[in-house]
Amino acid sequence: MKNMKKALITGISGFVGSHLAEYLLSTGREVHGTHIEGDPLTHLASIRNKVALYPSLIQHEEELLRTIQSVQPDEIYHLAGMAFVMDAWQNPKEAFEVNSLGTMNLYEAVIKSRTNPWILAVLSADVYGTVKEEEMPIKEDRPLRPIHPYGLSKATADLIGYHYFYAYNLPIIRVRPFNHIGPRQSSKFVCSDFAWQIARIEQGIQEPFIEVGNLNSKRDFTDVRDMVRAYGMLIEKGKAGEVYHVASEKAVSIEEILKTLIGMSSVPIEVRTNPTKLRRSDTPLQIGDCSKLKGETGWAPEIPLKQTLEDILNYWRKELPRLSP
Repeated sequence: MKNMKKALITGISGFVGSHLAEYLLSTGREVHGTHIEGDPLTHLASIRNKVALYPSLIQHEEELLRTIQSVQPDEIYHLAGMAFVMDAWQNPKEAFEVNSLGTMNLYEAVIKSRTNPWILAVLSADVYGTVKEEEMPIKEDRPLRPIHPYGLSKATADLIGYHYFYAYNLPIIRVRPFNHIGPRQSSKFVCSDFAWQIARIEQGIQEPFIEVGNLNSKRDFTDVRDMVRAYGMLIEKGKAGEVYHVASEKAVSIEEILKTLIGMSSVPIEVRTNPTKLRRSDTPLQIGDCSKLKGETGWAPEIPLKQTLEDILNYWRKELPRLSP
């Protein structure tokens, strides 16, 4: 019988990390993960007894080294980091310390552990900044021109990954995902924010209106469950040193997302603009080309956008009563 592969996920307790852990368990892997001590493990509730957890900060190389030496992973999925663009605007140095230097810490720990796991580094399509409509869809060879601190921190982490592949021969696969959404995502993010507000209105917690920012932007949305499936397939079939997009290859406006979610509501809802929800730098259009991923792995998105939005709304409908005092 073939030995079970050991997978280590940094940031396992987060939105994407928890979905990835579920997917990797379904493929027969042994799953380990790092998390911040004291952070809630709510997202892992259904699989808590099936994963091994290690309190470990990405900023602390020694903690990462101890974890890697203990686990001896065959694969590392690097998800830990600051994920919200506005958080990075408010604290750009922390974004750099976590997303950029934290990634370097992981690679240094791998080298010092004398293990040789395959590493999937999850980065971001925000590294491209603003791209003209006629230059869409965006391919992997597009220049990196980040326009905000989050994009800058991820572009730096991206280049660090290439350096460690080239200089130290670490088998690193870099992934630049476009927007991914689904149940468990923080209400800081637009689709989850809309669904959270609708659920609050339905349950009488909030007045019957939704506060919104810019509705004109068009984004490329992929269900998180399709996204993590791509990660698992890439670590099996992707090439070390290469970079891959994961995307739906379709653009949908934020306004369309809002209309779809309001259409699922059980009560009438008014829409109001809130200036505090407007970003300093907002990319008007983003569409990814993921033909490289599809060609090398056979991956294709399976979950329709409407289903994803319904799942997000139902998640908040169930979650809100649990959060209420």
